[in-house]
Amino acid sequence: MSTATIRNIAIILVLAAIVAFAPGGGQGADLISQVLSAVFTAVIILLLGRLYLQFRTEIYGLGDRWPACADDLTPEMRHGLERTAGLYGAEARGKIERRRMELNEAMARIFDEVDLVVTASNPDVAFAAEGPLPSTFGGVEGGMGNNGRLTFPANLYGCPAISVPAGELDGLPIGLQIVGRHFTEPLLLDLALSMERTRPWPLVAPGSPI
Repeated sequence: MSTATIRNIAIILVLAAIVAFAPGGGQGADLISQVLSAVFTAVIILLLGRLYLQFRTEIYGLGDRWPACADDLTPEMRHGLERTAGLYGAEARGKIERRRMELNEAMARIFDEVDLVVTASNPDVAFAAEGPLPSTFGGVEGGMGNNGRLTFPANLYGCPAISVPAGELDGLPIGLQIVGRHFTEPLLLDLALSMERTRPWPLVAPGSPI
């Protein structure tokens, strides 16, 4: 982890502590405290955006090699880095957080009425391992991002989800996704185990040389 990243993390922690433990006072002091709290919160959001950009290169181990190494990456990795370059900041972070809260509330309303949400894991059958990701589904152009449309939301609203094999179509495997309420991971694992015991699936792909 770079020195700049460590420094930004330390600043965020200090500012967060100031916001959390700022003492109260009279009416004037309360107004000043609220203004300072708002300023510190804005700075924290800005630093979080900067940290994301730093982590994006450090986690992938690219460092200063990006974007010169773009041709050495898979199409998916390159596409993700190119799409986020210069787009992530305080405003984007605020929109993402607001959207995450909306999804949390929407899923909470759904789970008021049902115990589980069951979907396909992917909107299409398995694609070639060497890529690229498909962009057309059943003759309809959906773009490469459509591949994660059924599974990615769980990353935002934080509900546990599990994908289990659900058979084949034209010799290609299909996945079944089961989504549960928060903290129901044991239930999902038990369901997957029950399905595996009832309808065992192969441990390797059909036709595999192993």
